[in-house]
Amino acid sequence: MAAVGDSSTSDERFRQILDENHRAIQLFCARRLPPDDANEASADVFVVAWQKRDVIPGGAEARPWLYGIARNVVRNHARGGRRRIRLSAKAFAVSDVAASDPELQVVRRVEDRLVGEATNQLSERDQEIVMLYAWEDLTVAEIATALDLSATAAHMRLQRALKRLAKALQKVGYEPPVSDRPRAAGEGGGR
Repeated sequence: MAAVGDSSTSDERFRQILDENHRAIQLFCARRLPPDDANEASADVFVVAWQKRDVIPGGAEARPWLYGIARNVVRNHARGGRRRIRLSAKAFAVSDVAASDPELQVVRRVEDRLVGEATNQLSERDQEIVMLYAWEDLTVAEIATALDLSATAAHMRLQRALKRLAKALQKVGYEPPVSDRPRAAGEGGGR
């Protein structure tokens, strides 16, 4: 980490962190807020990060740290009269299915709508941890950093949230293929 008085090194480091994480933070905010609010919130995240640039963790720990800031910024936007944090059809409409395959898009949108309905049945707290895990692709340790929890607490909260999500998915009539079922923390993908 740069010395507090070395502003050029600190500025360069911040620019690098901004470049590496800007898109992820924008998506984080866009999944939780309406578009105009999301753009403002993602900018606010980096204003706060700039103010705390001398304490930003290095390397891979920077993004979960930024998610922690983003979480608080999104909460403040919601508290300020903006719509409550929720999963919506718009967020689930983001698809990585090729535009040239309309049949797959229809299936994907139906599945996304059902997953959205199930996720909306979860508490805000459960939604948040599931989203950090599934959408932001954070490990349990990174989730712990973002939520300011111990790794053990993050693991337990994630497991409980995934169980509640599985029950909610059954309630809305969605049975994901075996390969699409949520992974338990510690399974696959280095988690």
